[in-house]
Amino acid sequence: MEVKNLIEYMEIVCGKIMSYPLESNHTDNKYLSQMNSIGKEFILRTSSQSGIKTDKKISEELCEYIDQYYNFIYSYYIRSKRPESSAEKDTHSVKFFFRGVNDVIYPLAPGIYRKNEKHDEYFYFNEIGVRCPEAFRSLTNLEKLAYMQHYGCPTRLLDITANPLVALYFACDGEQAAHQDGVVYIFGIDSEKIRYASSDRIQMLSKFAEFKRCDQEQLRYLSYRNLQSRKFPQDSHRKYQDVVVEQYYHTVKRSNGAFERELNPIDLLAPQFVQPEKNNPRILKQDGAFIISGLDKNADESNMKIRKYLVNEIHVPALCKALIKDQLTNVGISQATLFPEVDKVADYLKHII
Repeated sequence: MEVKNLIEYMEIVCGKIMSYPLESNHTDNKYLSQMNSIGKEFILRTSSQSGIKTDKKISEELCEYIDQYYNFIYSYYIRSKRPESSAEKDTHSVKFFFRGVNDVIYPLAPGIYRKNEKHDEYFYFNEIGVRCPEAFRSLTNLEKLAYMQHYGCPTRLLDITANPLVALYFACDGEQAAHQDGVVYIFGIDSEKIRYASSDRIQMLSKFAEFKRCDQEQLRYLSYRNLQSRKFPQDSHRKYQDVVVEQYYHTVKRSNGAFERELNPIDLLAPQFVQPEKNNPRILKQDGAFIISGLDKNADESNMKIRKYLVNEIHVPALCKALIKDQLTNVGISQATLFPEVDKVADYLKHII
């Protein structure tokens, strides 16, 4: 779907958005047949390993299988656990979020999983803390990630907004992408599934920043292996049999004393929509929120999971970007209103004609 001005855009947002199914996915018979076949085969592969004590890494053969078919495995699990069809959902309980991107080639993936990123999340998280201790000392992990995101550091957060005009602005902004088509992604999610910063699941995902890439990879493989059982194997004392899972549990437990030994593998893999506190001027001005990714191998896997919440895509032709930005300025959406920092406002004023 394509728009050439602000009015066309708002007609779609206000009029047609509700007609699209939630958690859109491949529906062609060929894909579904392959998904079901691989999903069932994967259950057989993993069931033969259930209950095995394993302080060692998961088998290379199973790792290769996961990396080759994660799309089908994850989709099969999501469909099998879905309580009702999209058509049965109450659209009044749905919350919509928007993300504007000035170049359609960018995947729906957070910075830490994008190609050519030479450092892992652990490096950035700890180096920022070492070099900016005063800014980091009293923050939760989610607040630290939001702080890093604010200053352009790669994280597992993906910026979204509850304001469709803000998303449209970002789809049109940026001189480097002035000749590229932009896009606004529209996500639909049940209101009850929107998490707050204090949520156990958000705390769990934000704790991955404390683990090196090799440990995150091991947690990902173990999460897939135990996906169908919905739990990680424990010994007779309820201690997790896999060392890295036990370490992860204690990392979360340190921040949440009430956290119980009931880790569900899907909670380590699935992205979550989080509504942060409005204690950041930029988040407040942009009506911002985040998608926080779970454990992914790369941008393709992250993109696959996040796209399951898409309800629409609105493309903005490059030739229409300048006109739309002018129209947005007329309704109070500009660099000066979205970026409250003095340098951003000053830069905006310098370019006013």
